[in-house]
Amino acid sequence: MSIKVSVIVPVYNVEEYVRECIQSVLNQSLKEIEVIIVNDGSTDNSINCIEDFIKIDNVKLINQNNQGLSVARNTGIDVAQGEYILFVDSDDYIESEFIEKLYSEAKIYDLDIAISSHSKLLKEIKEAQKRDNSLITDKPISGCEFMYKQLKLKDKKNEVWDDLFKRKFLQDNNIKFLPGILYEDTLFTPKTLIYANKVKYIESYGYIYRQRGNSITKSEIGEKNINNLITIIEKLIELY
Repeated sequence: MSIKVSVIVPVYNVEEYVRECIQSVLNQSLKEIEVIIVNDGSTDNSINCIEDFIKIDNVKLINQNNQGLSVARNTGIDVAQGEYILFVDSDDYIESEFIEKLYSEAKIYDLDIAISSHSKLLKEIKEAQKRDNSLITDKPISGCEFMYKQLKLKDKKNEVWDDLFKRKFLQDNNIKFLPGILYEDTLFTPKTLIYANKVKYIESYGYIYRQRGNSITKSEIGEKNINNLITIIEKLIELY
């Protein structure tokens, strides 16, 4: 089977949510996918919760010592075989036609990145995170053009998990996540847009982002986090 999309799911201590996440990926209408689960040194029952899924042919489990989200995603990129790559966080889930919708558009226009949006789930209430209609274009545009549109609109989206990336595009430009920092998407996303020749916004809210009060993005920003943000800014400057 030719693999159209590799879905990379880093897992670290999410026993409450991981089964729903993996089940949603396996329920996709697009069947030519592989699921790469990267167990980043979980110490709870996360992997036991999905033991039956690991036996499925198109599901791969990679166990590694805890090294953080960036390294876990990079591990998935290294073994991925699909034409395109999707990142799904293990406490989130996706609706059944989400991947097919993005992949179909990506193939029609030979996109480097198929960009979409998501729905936020808070206390079991889903809310579509709608973006400005001017981001919708008839034809692909360059990543720099898209980023310029975002800046004009003050659109702060930078998460990677509701976008589809061509694997060859990431490989050819040696694009990976920087290890050892928080807010790793804040560096990865602009870098991909700088290098991308063809991107297109596809209006979709089928990625369900679970907003948790104790998640790392909701924690108080301390000195270490500020240093991480400084590192990100410095790395972005190096790209220009």
